[in-house]
Amino acid sequence: MLSPPAVLGLPGLPVLQAGAAALADPVGAHLPGERPLTAVLLQTLRECQVAIGAYPPFAYDASGGTGRGTVRPRPDGLLDLDFDPRSLVIPSIDSHTTSVLGVPLPPPLSIAIQPLSLSGTLDPATGSMELTLDADFLFTAGPLYKAPPLHVHSLLSTKDGKGEALKANGSARLAGTATVPRTPDGALNAFLDLPTEALAVLSTHLTFV
Repeated sequence: MLSPPAVLGLPGLPVLQAGAAALADPVGAHLPGERPLTAVLLQTLRECQVAIGAYPPFAYDASGGTGRGTVRPRPDGLLDLDFDPRSLVIPSIDSHTTSVLGVPLPPPLSIAIQPLSLSGTLDPATGSMELTLDADFLFTAGPLYKAPPLHVHSLLSTKDGKGEALKANGSARLAGTATVPRTPDGALNAFLDLPTEALAVLSTHLTFV
């Protein structure tokens, strides 16, 4: 359990908070009595977006998603972030979390997200972050239909036009596109017009300890 957290203070941005004192240098250094940053807690938030092919963008509420990872400083000043896939939980895309043009996704449809890996880098000087996500998307339509997993490899970045760099309050927005390949399932290929491009915009909050 990450308690109590010492939250990262980014150079050039206001320091948020810390257990006993603010961490002045996130790149492995620490103040007397403090330990270096070793872990990061990721939380996914509301106001996310998913789009695939010619379909209108989906408004997606990813609140409640979590993941825990390790932090490792690099000689070039960047931080390597590596999340444990066993800790990653990303809410399903379904009628409870997702709407299209203001209308909830029809209840039989659901896309479960099974993260396989999530890792990348953070530039503590600018808040710029890039994470590579590998995940299987599991499409079902009620109990009668289950498609083969859709494997998606995506680079999510704050540098994308829809992205936002990590702020002093811990919030960041990651965005990226990915190619969704064809599957052995002809019905799914036709329904999603595979192969096609997909867009993801993920609002997040990061806590460093």
